[in-house]
Amino acid sequence: MTISEAKGQELELTNAAIRYTGLAMAKRIKGTLLPASISLDLNKADVVNPDGIRPAYSNNAALMIAPHDVRILFSEVVVSSPTDTAPKVELRANISMAPSQFKAFALAVGQTLASFEKQFGEIPWPPRNQ
Repeated sequence: MTISEAKGQELELTNAAIRYTGLAMAKRIKGTLLPASISLDLNKADVVNPDGIRPAYSNNAALMIAPHDVRILFSEVVVSSPTDTAPKVELRANISMAPSQFKAFALAVGQTLASFEKQFGEIPWPPRNQ
């Protein structure tokens, strides 16, 4: 049993849609309490930005794990001059999520990478010097 199954939730990733299915408010039918299931197509959700979050560039990331969450620190390594031997690492985003959400994110990243390489060619790893 996965973490998401244990919580009564399932996240299905497909190329066409991301669907979230979980337990909604329970329904009472003839005195019996039954869980109600909901299904949301997240591709149809309106994206709002109430906090004015701006896009950010990252060329570096670090991951930290704990029993109840995974944190991704996105940063940019900045060199002020070609002779600079002490670059700065500037934090761009600090994202924390539940392990089950991180697993869904990792699967989506893998699928996106496979689609990218199928369309544009394999990304060399480790990167070649330009």
